[in-house]
Amino acid sequence: MTLLIQFLSNTGYFLAEYRHVIMLLVGCTFLFLSISKNYEPLLLLPIGFGIIVGNIPFFKGFGLGIYEPNSVLHYL
Repeated sequence: MTLLIQFLSNTGYFLAEYRHVIMLLVGCTFLFLSISKNYEPLLLLPIGFGIIVGNIPFFKGFGLGIYEPNSVLHYL
């Protein structure tokens, strides 16, 4: 258990707030509905993926986030 806590404290998920968790669950719900239930997959799949990618918590300055300069997500 201490290894799991130590791992999470060294990642961006240590900075996650309740708002991040709620939006990650919404994105996962959209992906679930589009893949398994086949509800508008061409619409819900990219929206769900975008919600998940946009709400992943990260440490600022590592060049990992959407708004960090020269990161992959910034160019996409």
